[in-house]
Amino acid sequence: MEVELITYDELCDAIEKDTSKSEMRTKAEFLEWALNDYPEFNLQEPVDLIRTLKNEIGMPLTYENIKNYCSKLSFQEAFKHEALFEILEMMSFDKTKTLEETVIEISQHYKSQVDTK
Repeated sequence: MEVELITYDELCDAIEKDTSKSEMRTKAEFLEWALNDYPEFNLQEPVDLIRTLKNEIGMPLTYENIKNYCSKLSFQEAFKHEALFEILEMMSFDKTKTLEETVIEISQHYKSQVDTK
């Protein structure tokens, strides 16, 4: 089953409407921050971030693989390091899930809320 990932606009809207202090909202905020901080021109959507990181890091996009990649970045790549740190924080709730699985979880959570309203 192909899951449609949340868009950046849907993500921002969901965060704004979610007044809870839940783990899911925290994950969503880290995803938004990572999208804003990642230093690639025209990178706006979660699907674009995943695609970019697959090209840069390789598969699978696990917590450990991203952490190892992050540790090898130079000082000149501070913005990329910051965005990856935000991704690691988002993934730290369940380090067994890949980045894609975590974004799918966020997408399903917030898209199901839209469908039930």
